[in-house]
Formats: sequence, C-alpha cells, structure tokens
Amino acid sequence: MNLAWNTSCQDNNWWNPKNWFDQRGGEGINGSHRPHYVPQDIHYSSVLIYGTKDSPTHIDYDASKITKFSNQIGKLEIGHYATLNVHGTPKFDCHALSVNELKIDAHGELDIDTTSPVFLGNNPDIDGTLKISNTHAIIDSHSVSGSGTIILNHSTLGGNHSYMQIGDRLTTILENNSAIYINDSIAGKKIEVDETKNYIVLKDYKQTLKTEIIGYNDNTTIRIAAGCERPVFATWQSNNNGTYSIYIAFDKWGHGIRIENVILDKKPSYSNGTFEIVHNRDGSWDIINPRGNNGDGTSTPTSFGGSGDDSCFLTGCMLQTVLGLKAVEDVQIGDEIITFDHQNSTDVIQPVVWVGKTHARALPDLSDDMAGYPVRILKDAIADGLPVKDMLITPEHCLFLDGKFVPVRMLVNGVSIFYDKSITSYDYYHIETE
Repeated sequence: MNLAWNTSCQDNNWWNPKNWFDQRGGEGINGSHRPHYVPQDIHYSSVLIYGTKDSPTHIDYDASKITKFSNQIGKLEIGHYATLNVHGTPKFDCHALSVNELKIDAHGELDIDTTSPVFLGNNPDIDGTLKISNTHAIIDSHSVSGSGTIILNHSTLGGNHSYMQIGDRLTTILENNSAIYINDSIAGKKIEVDETKNYIVLKDYKQTLKTEIIGYNDNTTIRIAAGCERPVFATWQSNNNGTYSIYIAFDKWGHGIRIENVILDKKPSYSNGTFEIVHNRDGSWDIINPRGNNGDGTSTPTSFGGSGDDSCFLTGCMLQTVLGLKAVEDVQIGDEIITFDHQNSTDVIQPVVWVGKTHARALPDLSDDMAGYPVRILKDAIADGLPVKDMLITPEHCLFLDGKFVPVRMLVNGVSIFYDKSITSYDYYHIETE
C-alpha cells in the first residue's frame, strides 16, 4: 500500500494532493520527488481509504478533473466507515473511474453517479456497498465476490458480451429501470427489484437459478438474450410455501431455465399460470404479462403487483383539458382532463389527483428498448390527425389500439415511430386521475 487518505486532510477533495500521504515518503514524478500526489499521478497506485465509526470518511471524486495524463489505479480499497462518491463526466474519452482491483470492506461504500462508463477491474470484492447510478459498469473478469450489496440505479451490470457471475453471498438491488446479465445461473444470494421496468437477462441453456428474487412484479422482465433459441412456452406456479417458480422451456425434452425461489410483490388469485413471450426487434425474447390458469383450459390476465407507473409524457406533450390543450409540464392537481373510457367507448372528464416529475438519462450501451431513449411518434403516425403533432413518451407508455393497451416500444417501426437517440437526458411527467 503506497497511498493512504490523510484522515486529518484539508478537505474531502480526492484531487487535492495534500489529502494523501505516501507511506514510503513520496514518489519520483516527472523527474522530481513529490511527498504528496493523487493516485492517478502514478501508474497502478495502491490506494487505501478508511475511517472509523466515530469519525467516518467521505471523499468527493469529481470525474471532470481527470486529465489526459491520469493513470489507472492498481488497487483501491475502501475500508470500514469510508465512502467514495464518484460523480461528473470526464472531459476526455475515458472512464470516469478506472481500477484494476477493487475491494470494499464492511461498512465501506463506493457510490458512482455518472453518465460515463466505469471500469472496476477483475473480480471486485464487495463486503460493503457498491452503488452504480446512470451508467454501465465494466468488469473484466465478469465476476463479483463478497458478502455485501450491489445497488443498480438506472444502470446495467454486464452486457450482451459480458454475462456476470455474482458471488453466492451477495445481494443485488435493481432500481429505476436497471438490468443485470447473469451467466450460468450464478446470480448471488438474492436479487431485489423495485416496481420499475427492471431486467434479468439470461441465456438459453439448461440451468436452474436458485437465487431468491424478491419483489417480482408486473414490470419485472426476464429477458432471453438475442441469438438464443426461441423459448416455446413459459409458466409459473406456487411452491406452496410463499414462493413461486418460473420455468422457460426451449423444447419438449426439458431444456430450459428454471427459477425456483421467486417472492412476488403481490400474491395472485391463481396458483399457477403462463406468461406471454414477446420477440423483440433485436432478436431477444421477453417473458411478460402473467396469466392465471382457470382449470378449464382457459387463462385470465393476473397481476404480480407493481405500480405500473413507468408510462409517462415528456416535456411539451399536449393533453386535452376542459379548457383546451395544455402542456403536460403545466398540468396541476385539480385540472380536469379528457380521458377515454375504453370499457364504454366514450370520452370522460376526470380531475388530476397527482402529478409526478422524474429526470432520466439514456444508457447507450444497452439495447434500444432498455437504454431509456424516449419514443417519438410523428404527427399522423397512427392515423390522420393522430397524433395531431409529434409526441414524445417513455417506451412503456401504452396506446389503446384495436381494443387493447399496447406499450409503444412494441410499435416502434424506425420510421414514423422510433427511439429518438438525439435525446439522452430529459424530464418526464406522470399524471394520475381519479
């Protein structure tokens, strides 16, 4: 260990050389001896950050301060009661953080929030907390070990060419439209999902996933990777102990994926049923829309819970109110808007009871439907005067067509309805009525 954080430092700035001390007394850099320097000033530095329960350490790492001469960190250990907050975007085409070896001790935390990718080296050892927001984490070994927690917040771990093996003592939390790519059913101790559109991406070979999946709901999606065999059916059933199993079959000879330990967000009215299998434009397959078996050869849509609030309007979308068209960002609680009652095929007036606003960033490394780009529907794309002007909505926003609700991502044709990749950061609004 050649560099350690000075617990009596001047401030919490990673880039202040006087906040670091070299246990060997200094380093020769560019022909001169320097007693103080930052980790990226030398190649493959070995870095220790630590604190105490009574005096925890918090360090601010602004990635915009990286220079073209910055070196990769050899080893970064975030010790007990230490937190490293990584944010900002480099001014150069490089990783916001690049580490060959990462270790996070119990009660330590690495909190990454950047739109630039981060490189976390080989087999990170996570006994504390690794939180990744709004970016794509790259891990060379395609594996993570430890007994701590990985939190993905609008982020992805792994990719189409980088399926991950998660140590059997680790917990992964998927929040705010995140994705994890799992290799060979090694998915950790448990995976927790929130009510947004989160993806667990698997491959199509015979495997059994024993990892506990907590909070599985109507927005949770099992995706079978592009290039795999076509799944022929997908079923779910109660294990009669509060958990459920999901089975995705690829043929009639027992080749498939079995997920054995699923805890649903909401108990359904049925004990078993099926899923819809949707073939995506990129060649992947999604397992969605659970149905319950009626026992007579028919099935009925059922719910595993989830808010269903992932369908929203971008700034500038116009809503029809009793006083005329109004931009969604100007709609307030109490406004009366005109909605369509599909059961009675008539327009109705409903008051707005809640307005929500969220900021989103696209993740270009993911497939289009997972990346978070908004969908642009051109004027007259559905029919003459429908819509009356271009409309921007989130991919899960449903349109009522031919008697059913269809997520707009399933209508993308690349011409009149398409992912608008020119928009990588945006606000969107959700409106609820009585």
